[in-house]
Amino acid sequence: MSFLDRFKKHKITNENWEFYQTIDEEENVTFATIDLTYQEPQNQKGFEGELFVRIRIPQNRLHEGIAIPEEHEYQNLKEEELCARLVKSRINCIQVGRLAFEGQKQYIFEHNDFDGFKSEFNKWGKTFSDEYSLELKPLKPFEYYSDLLPDKYIWQQIGNRHVIEQLLAAGSDESKEHYIEHGIFGKPDDLKNLFEEIREHNISLIGIEGDLMEVGIKSSIELDDITNQTDYLIEITETYNCRYDGWNTAIVK
Repeated sequence: MSFLDRFKKHKITNENWEFYQTIDEEENVTFATIDLTYQEPQNQKGFEGELFVRIRIPQNRLHEGIAIPEEHEYQNLKEEELCARLVKSRINCIQVGRLAFEGQKQYIFEHNDFDGFKSEFNKWGKTFSDEYSLELKPLKPFEYYSDLLPDKYIWQQIGNRHVIEQLLAAGSDESKEHYIEHGIFGKPDDLKNLFEEIREHNISLIGIEGDLMEVGIKSSIELDDITNQTDYLIEITETYNCRYDGWNTAIVK
């Protein structure tokens, strides 16, 4: 059962969730899932505040800052337990985000019942051993949530994952090399100048037609490999007043 299937039955979550991950300069990985239902300001009305829940996981339950499999499953069950408590007590709230990084799990809720939520949180907290450290922090509505909304690089990462999932579902062999075709829009002269730079990265020219340039590169369809390409192309195209438009590839069996 997926995380969404578990929480749908508790009715404090929507179905518009997306997953992404980031890596900082020290190579620490953050895994985030966020409900995109509330990304537009007009959808953020009707809540009096936000609640930030943090769990610090014991070091002996981590490997390189990430929960070991048994701890990961334990945290999933504890999150489900919290959601069930909130529903049973009819706490007016909705979960809008969760993160895992550097030995922490974090959950974000928008609410209209701080005292009720705090009461259930405290009861839930007593079910953890003393090795765990828990925190509940009140914030302004959608304060932390807004910081988690995807930027252009994360939106592309999400899109990359969807395309890869479609390729795999269609039978493409992820262990085989694919020819990735990237599309870029811009003025013809800008596109030509751009290609002179990106060709140094083993990127070949497929063609330029009007304001669209298509380039290609041989690559795996692993998410990290594709995202490295799209991150680079998003950044470099902007320096030439161009716009990256996405990628596709043929199914390879």
